[in-house]
Amino acid sequence: MQDVARLAGVSQSTVSRVLSKSVSVVPISKDTTDKVLLAVEQLGYYPNLTASSLRQQRTFMVAVLIADIANAFYHSITRGIQDVANQHGYDVLIANSDHLYENEKHFCRAIMRRPVDGIIMVPYHLTTEEID
Repeated sequence: MQDVARLAGVSQSTVSRVLSKSVSVVPISKDTTDKVLLAVEQLGYYPNLTASSLRQQRTFMVAVLIADIANAFYHSITRGIQDVANQHGYDVLIANSDHLYENEKHFCRAIMRRPVDGIIMVPYHLTTEEID
């Protein structure tokens, strides 16, 4: 973001406000917005999603646990999940458990360490109490 600000000739907070499209007390001109967006394009800048998720308290990530990704039964389900998630600006993380209890538990532990906004699970072994 610092490089974008330097190239556009603006402050980092201006870059942040332009990229987040936040409403500001001090309006940002179209010329400034265009300079920032051009600098973003020239530098190939991508916002740090970890940092923005801390500020927004949203990760825009949904985690999905499928029992057997090779099973054709799950193909249309995972496709539907991904299509709807994409329509709403979410990414999808898909995990496969191979119908193994330990893999289901590992998925739950991993998701507790890496916050996501939603979880879709097809558990085979885990009980409701364990999931809670």
